Amino acid sequence: MSFDYREIEQILKNLGSTTNIQAAALVSDLGLPIVSALPFDADEEIIAAMSAAIHNVSVRSVVELQRGSLKQVLIEGDNGYIILKGAGSFVLTVLADPSANLGMIFMVINKIANQIKEMQ
Repeated sequence: MSFDYREIEQILKNLGSTTNIQAAALVSDLGLPIVSALPFDADEEIIAAMSAAIHNVSVRSVVELQRGSLKQVLIEGDNGYIILKGAGSFVLTVLADPSANLGMIFMVINKIANQIKEMQ
């Protein structure tokens, strides 16, 4: 299977229609933007850099603290959630509103992350 940027972009755009996801981005583990569906005025490069940095530190943290391998990162703020999920050499970043059903979102992003891994 080959990596189809347009297919991934469409998947990210469709996320918001089925869950309370406000934005989604796929970034490289080096912090470069790959594909995004950001409906608000956001700096794609800053989101990519922060996502990769947080994810990479989290990967290192679970190893150093002997917690196994990283499954995902969940950050909760007053205005919603930031969820980071490894997808091969990429990081899937999702922004969700505070009323989001996290179980549903985790299920959906796990499926998408697996699709992305298979494309690499």
